[in-house]
Amino acid sequence: MRTITFNHNANPCFMPEYSPNFNQYDVRSKSIHTAETWLTERKTLPQCAVIELSTNAVKLLVNLNPMATAMGSFDFNDFYRQSARTDTGMMLSFDNMLNVQSFIDKVLPVIKEYANMAKNQYHVDVIYTVATAAYRTAGNQKEILHLIKQEAGLNVRILPKEEEATATLWAYIFSTSDIARLQSFKNHFLLDQGAGSTEISLFQNKELVFSHSFEMGSMLLKTWLYRRLSANLRDAISNVNELSKMKIQHELNSLQNLPKDFNNSYCIGVGKAITEATGKISNPEQHEIVLTIEKMKMRMETLKDQLCNKYTTVEEVKHAIDNHRDRSNQKLIPCLGLPVVISILETFHIQELTVSGTGLFYGIFFENFFNLNK
Repeated sequence: MRTITFNHNANPCFMPEYSPNFNQYDVRSKSIHTAETWLTERKTLPQCAVIELSTNAVKLLVNLNPMATAMGSFDFNDFYRQSARTDTGMMLSFDNMLNVQSFIDKVLPVIKEYANMAKNQYHVDVIYTVATAAYRTAGNQKEILHLIKQEAGLNVRILPKEEEATATLWAYIFSTSDIARLQSFKNHFLLDQGAGSTEISLFQNKELVFSHSFEMGSMLLKTWLYRRLSANLRDAISNVNELSKMKIQHELNSLQNLPKDFNNSYCIGVGKAITEATGKISNPEQHEIVLTIEKMKMRMETLKDQLCNKYTTVEEVKHAIDNHRDRSNQKLIPCLGLPVVISILETFHIQELTVSGTGLFYGIFFENFFNLNK
């Protein structure tokens, strides 16, 4: 894999006092732990659960029908999924130490709840637990992993960026209803916008040949917005959009030796801003919807109007989000995140992307269920 680096000169306008740069940290495969926690004797056809510890949430996925999955069919109804927003990335201090007490109070109870649910309600044979950007960033990650093992009984693997991208691609490959069309493309371009960053990855024949991380995810973009709580909401969103587009273009222009195959790729989009741009609520409904740039722009403006007709200032919408009121968070994320997505697509002359309603934890399941890494 080739990763291109660049010199990043941040524009001070509207920048927060502190935003953890999740995308600059990675882990080495040899230095990280196993993901699997077996609860029974090892089986050829186990019932599996995946717990994903992301920057923004804790997620649970349970495969309810191993036999059907083994036969090669995919149905969203064969999986139970649940997630809880924990804002784990916001618990990182200026020196990138994860606040242990906040983790114990807000994140660990969810991990324990999901582990107990998998064990006692679904009687799974094995749980695969993986962690992403916030945990890669945390300087005290060993302490956090020990705490999870001690309190929840789970082994946790902090995923290197390359493994995270590859697993996310596998999630789509195994869940698409049009595998023939997917296989007709040699190149697959994955655009994954998470809480901490936006990742682009180019695969050729399912091998990762290029990846790059942009320090612009939903959590960071909201942090920029919250810098001016008294500001008019519409103006503030526009200002963040202008800043993010300026920064993304500066960064894209700084990249050198880019592969020339982006615009001849099957483009897959993952992340909350992208799924919300479909206008659909559930992942099965969002899955495999094709979004053009024009559709994304129209959806973004619709959501912005809905927010700004309801809330006048940044402080008002922040209060609604902090108190989990209505769907303000789901509407704000695409308003801030889609301009980044659109800038990347336009740079690479990509006119549309196909939405993946299956995320990383599906990919982790498929990799382990079919022993793809063996």
